[in-house]
Amino acid sequence: MQKVLITGIAGFLGFSYAKKLSETGLYKIYGIDNLNEFGDYSLKINRLNNLGFKDKEYSKDKEYKSEGTFNDITFQKIDITDFQKINTLIKNNNFDYIIHFASQAGVKYSFENPQLYIDSNIKGFTNILESIKNAKIKNLLFSSTSAVYGDNEKEEQTETDTLNPISPYAVTAQTMENLAKVYSNKYNIPITVLRIFTVFGEYGRTDMSILKFASRIKNEEPINLYNFGENKRDFLYVEDFTEIVFRLMNTTPKPFEIFNIGSGNSYKMKDIVKIIEKILNKKATINLLEKDIGDVESTKANIQKMISTSKFNNFSNLEKSIERTINWFENK
Repeated sequence: MQKVLITGIAGFLGFSYAKKLSETGLYKIYGIDNLNEFGDYSLKINRLNNLGFKDKEYSKDKEYKSEGTFNDITFQKIDITDFQKINTLIKNNNFDYIIHFASQAGVKYSFENPQLYIDSNIKGFTNILESIKNAKIKNLLFSSTSAVYGDNEKEEQTETDTLNPISPYAVTAQTMENLAKVYSNKYNIPITVLRIFTVFGEYGRTDMSILKFASRIKNEEPINLYNFGENKRDFLYVEDFTEIVFRLMNTTPKPFEIFNIGSGNSYKMKDIVKIIEKILNKKATINLLEKDIGDVESTKANIQKMISTSKFNNFSNLEKSIERTINWFENK
């Protein structure tokens, strides 16, 4: 069986992808996460439980084995900023693939705590790159973000566009991409950059727009819509996301490649609220506000390159996917 390291396995993307890989029965999966307090800690533990780990607390120096359906996953609590731990882990395991989802995400929080983003996204990612420069991996795939495009005046963003990051988070993501290109060129490491747009779905972060809006509508709390609700986002359902990444992982990689990971469709946030109102059969109280600092006005992925390489073009219906997500949220 091929061995895959997934960093950030207790996060939304890492968990979802681990589940996807495990269901194929073709991989031995080693997952790491520092289980920090960013986001919903109990949700991180819930994700691990769903993967077959039954503990509520995890010590740093112990390996945990999954049980039940997902019996091919090993978990260890490791922080990617700890070079010795990361280097030893990679040296002692002949990983075929590394899927790096342990980046710190979130535009607004990056203004409040930029050091966290520098430590995780730049220092942590450099530790990964240093640890694999002499390893024989088939591909390193890592999460970047559509935020690197900034306020791009084009209707859709293409991988060759000039980048214009306008938040600390986006700046660190662009730095990760630059570092990856340098290491790929110098050490001949196959690296795939995933410029991810807005992924949503079951077990998603509760601070992301769809689940946050649903919670506020349900609890009769007001929703803040910035840029008067005119901001547009490219939404991608998580099952589509994991299928795309799986196909890209199993495609013979070029030495360095960048892919937009989105649906190719863009929706106004005020229209997303209307969909959620319909699903919940309840009206929202909305505060229409001016554009927020660091927020880009519109994201829409040009996905021609992604489709050409992955051969994936069967995207989930947005309304049905949002309904599935909200149903999970209400029953979790």
